[in-house]
Amino acid sequence: MTLFRPGVLFWTIVLVGLAPFFLRYRSLTPPSKAFIAWDRQVIAIRLAEWVTILFYLGTVYYWRWSLPLTSHARAAAVAGLAVTAAGAALASWSKVVLGDFFSTTLGVKKDHQVITSGPYRWVRHPIYTGLLLVVVGGALVYDSGTALLLLAVPFCAFFYWQSVLEEKLLVNHLGEAYLQYRSKTGRLLPRFPG
Repeated sequence: MTLFRPGVLFWTIVLVGLAPFFLRYRSLTPPSKAFIAWDRQVIAIRLAEWVTILFYLGTVYYWRWSLPLTSHARAAAVAGLAVTAAGAALASWSKVVLGDFFSTTLGVKKDHQVITSGPYRWVRHPIYTGLLLVVVGGALVYDSGTALLLLAVPFCAFFYWQSVLEEKLLVNHLGEAYLQYRSKTGRLLPRFPG
């Protein structure tokens, strides 16, 4: 009997690490209303995400398509757990730093400001980066090239596309302050001086 159960550890890390996404904090300031960008592009992104997830699940569970990543599954699982923990921590830290400005919908709040602390010092969309790391970590834990190919790659595109739409809203609402911030930071990865 083995005590090392990577799948159980993966889901424990995901549920515990992403707990701040399931919790609502009571702010000392009254909530401001968000104006939400539910245009056709946002709806298309959401539909594409769900279709991708359903296609992935059908591929893995119905068609039983499997594409192993490595012949060293245990080492990949250990690396995957570390990547998952880092991704969950980054996404949760980012959500906490956003505080009242966090929203599960794409939009800008009434009194929105440019956040430049925490992970936002280096990356404009660290929540997306963290969630991508969780997906990549899961692919390593389950030694699944299928997850890497059918989830991680498409979600890179979805998060990039969504960040483009989000930044249009932020530039329209925050103007020069956001343009200056954008010139100093990377979208999903830190920008290195060059």
